[in-house]
Amino acid sequence: MKFLLCEPIHPAGIEYLRRYGEVTVAPDVKTETLIDLVGDKDAIFVRTWKLPEEVIDAGKNLKVIARQGKEMTNIPVEYATKKGIAVVNAPHSNALSVAEHNIALMMAVSRHIVEGDRRMRAGDCSDASKKSLSSICSQLGLGGVEMSRKVHGVIGYGDIGRHIVDMSINGFKMDVLIHSRTLREIPVGATWVDDVDELFKRSDFVSVCVPILPATQQMIGERHFRMMKPTAYFINIARGKVVDEAALVRALKERWIAGAALDVFETEPPLADNPLFGLDNVVLTPHAGAITEESTYRMAMEQVKSVIAVLEGRRALTLYNPGYEQYAR
Repeated sequence: MKFLLCEPIHPAGIEYLRRYGEVTVAPDVKTETLIDLVGDKDAIFVRTWKLPEEVIDAGKNLKVIARQGKEMTNIPVEYATKKGIAVVNAPHSNALSVAEHNIALMMAVSRHIVEGDRRMRAGDCSDASKKSLSSICSQLGLGGVEMSRKVHGVIGYGDIGRHIVDMSINGFKMDVLIHSRTLREIPVGATWVDDVDELFKRSDFVSVCVPILPATQQMIGERHFRMMKPTAYFINIARGKVVDEAALVRALKERWIAGAALDVFETEPPLADNPLFGLDNVVLTPHAGAITEESTYRMAMEQVKSVIAVLEGRRALTLYNPGYEQYAR
């Protein structure tokens, strides 16, 4: 078997593939580079890069496309299906890491952890004439609020949302409000909210963990931020395009809300002049939620095992396009 990796995956996944054949890691993701490499490959592995149809056309022996992650917005699934090519993904592997990151962002923004680190390094907390370091903290306005027993509104109740809800209830004794497109059984300690406006009005923290779909594009805008408590915090680990970023910037500048923490942005990578960078009440991370040792290992292994299953004529557990077989060469 011959495998083409557009971007590197966890070494354990590469080692697993080498038991079955030849592994090629592309030096870059330029379309012309991949067209040159894909010709005799049985499978191609994609992470975040958008796979062009021309690369699929060039894969004369291509039988499987594997996406490392859950969402398939960067894969032309229908085009691949009509070519008789199986598409697999890794939908369950990164939810725990992303949920933990969401909780970390909540703590970082509500306890001013990032700002405190910056002020310490800048020497703002090194005045020997002050009574104590904690008094300096208070004078600099670096005190925070507890998360425990606050109201946490969670928008989206898939794999990630379930982990966030569990951590909020069992770790912080929070009262959790859940709003999602699909009604599901929820745990004790959580309340299902049909009206998302109610969630924004009541919550001390709002976390967004919905997939990017036509129905979720810019689903959160100015009117939602105006509903929030002035002491509330907004967290987005979903996708940047779910939120009207300009409205969020205004909400932060004009202090409609206490702060925000974002792992995703409307444009990625964000431009250097993004107004979010100039605000002191927002914590920003570079789409890092799923990038843990454990998550990248699980994503790679879930992906490679599904690819081998397809190539061996077995049914892959994470097959995304059942029915592709009717078009297979």
